[in-house]
Amino acid sequence: MEGRAVLVLTVDRRGRLMNLRMVQGTGHEPLDEAIRSAAREVTSFGRLPDGYPDATLSFSASIRFVLVDS
Repeated sequence: MEGRAVLVLTVDRRGRLMNLRMVQGTGHEPLDEAIRSAAREVTSFGRLPDGYPDATLSFSASIRFVLVDS
């Protein structure tokens, strides 16, 4: 099985996750939850540059996966 999920993440100036939204799921809720959990476990996405004008930054991340039998 192959597929992809798309997340929209918002981080603050310190790089901490403030919001997470799945805009395209895999169609398999346990896998979707595993993807959301993995994103929440990231301790820092890196500080925003000093010259960045906004308090937060939102960006999308596309996660491609392939499930194989082992």
